[in-house]
Amino acid sequence: MSWKKASGSLGIYFGGQVVNAVEVDNKKVVTSISIPMQVPAAADSQEKNKEEAALLALLTSEFKKIKSPSTPAVLSLPGKDFIIRTFELPVMPQDELNSAVAFEAKKYIPFKLEELMFDFHVQLDRINRRNMVLFAAIKRDVFTRHQFLLNQCGIKIGTVEYSAFSVLRLLNLLRVNDRGIIGLFNVDLSAEDEVDFLVLDNGYPLFSRDIPLTTRGGTDIPRQENGNSEQLIEKFKTEIRISADYYQRKFPLKRIEKVYFISGSNYRPILEEFVKEIGFPLDFIDVTRYAAEIGTVLNLGLLRSYGAALSGVLKTNFKLDVVNPKQRLLAVKKPHGKAAGVAAGVGNLAADIKINPKTVIVGLLICALAFLIGLYRLKPVEQEFANIISMRPSVTSVSVDLSPDELTTINDSYRKRLKDLEALIKKQLYITGLLDGIPRSLPDGVWLKELIFKKDDTNAELLLRGIAYAGDNETEMNLVNSFLNNLRGLPVFGDYFKDMSITSVEQNKTGSSMMTDFEINCKGVKSQVAK
Repeated sequence: MSWKKASGSLGIYFGGQVVNAVEVDNKKVVTSISIPMQVPAAADSQEKNKEEAALLALLTSEFKKIKSPSTPAVLSLPGKDFIIRTFELPVMPQDELNSAVAFEAKKYIPFKLEELMFDFHVQLDRINRRNMVLFAAIKRDVFTRHQFLLNQCGIKIGTVEYSAFSVLRLLNLLRVNDRGIIGLFNVDLSAEDEVDFLVLDNGYPLFSRDIPLTTRGGTDIPRQENGNSEQLIEKFKTEIRISADYYQRKFPLKRIEKVYFISGSNYRPILEEFVKEIGFPLDFIDVTRYAAEIGTVLNLGLLRSYGAALSGVLKTNFKLDVVNPKQRLLAVKKPHGKAAGVAAGVGNLAADIKINPKTVIVGLLICALAFLIGLYRLKPVEQEFANIISMRPSVTSVSVDLSPDELTTINDSYRKRLKDLEALIKKQLYITGLLDGIPRSLPDGVWLKELIFKKDDTNAELLLRGIAYAGDNETEMNLVNSFLNNLRGLPVFGDYFKDMSITSVEQNKTGSSMMTDFEINCKGVKSQVAK
């Protein structure tokens, strides 16, 4: 927060049961007023108008005590009348931010933007490179009602703010350290109908919640004069647990370091014991120690109106103005103040400029000189490039003037040729392995006489002719079959030949002995790499 000199200022807080007003001169309280208020609850319009007229008469009577009623007032309203939301947006240009915030805010509010008066403050998270957006809004009919009441009392509304933000100014006034992540509870169980819960990150609101001290139907919980109603305190404890749990789930990495309470002393022991149970370091802000500065302002309602009155003296780390947001929203669209004056001056200056031909010629000469210097510096680079080209080995089939696309085409052509040659080599049939396997397969008593090998592009044929001698015709036939089976068992034969059979067997007399002549034919070639 920062200090700013100001004269008189008026802060007004409309609570659920009491209207509080504080008039200050700098920081000194000049006038403080507490007006018990009965909110119009009649269903009949005539009765409602009567109650509204009675409230207006009461406010008019009490506000006569204000010494400077012409000073625009800061109106502080409770959470039931305000919408406070925080969300993140990516970093973007300033001229896109307004529409992005309006679009994102629709996800978090139950009303149309046309029904609201709203404003927002953006703070950059430099570590995560995200925009933290604090969005505040009130319904137009809520503002209109309060504006009508105060205008009838001769008071003009300068701005409207959330009551919990009004209390934040007291932290600086009371020299409370707000560095780091701290929680703040504003509690008055004896007079107020809600409790404020804020979490601040170096003074910037991360999280806010209003804890109503009424039943779900909206009726008050019975309370004693000192606020120590058992039912009231139990409800407050339950709401603290819910708020703390929700905050920790929403911001798991931003643990609350300390919790401050602004409250009455009569129920401090109960609150202190309970807050320590849920694990928060606790400290109470004793406003009574500053009675000399605050004057008679000692209850929470007057503290809220006192904080609102200090808006001209103490500034928070953020600025929200739901009454006059256009002044801030339009600031990003067009220059104003000194910027507008500068823009107008530049326009007038441009209109008075006269072109001098000599100046144009000098400018062109400077541009030409800069161009020639660039060419001079480029020449050594071009010479070095030419030398590199000349040092390349010459290839007769490839011209040095070919483009990269042409070189790529030639390279692809050579690769295709190499691939075709490799395929031919892989498909070639070698007979080395066949010749090595044949003698290993010959059984005793079998001799080869002739080997004929024929081959074309797709087929191959191997003809084996021989004789078998064992002195017995049946034994000789078995030897021939054994030879064929041995050939079939050789992997090299099985890879190349798919058909191996005995094509001829006959008995012939050689000298004085009978021998068996045979012929084995191996046909076909499989696609197999030759070894």
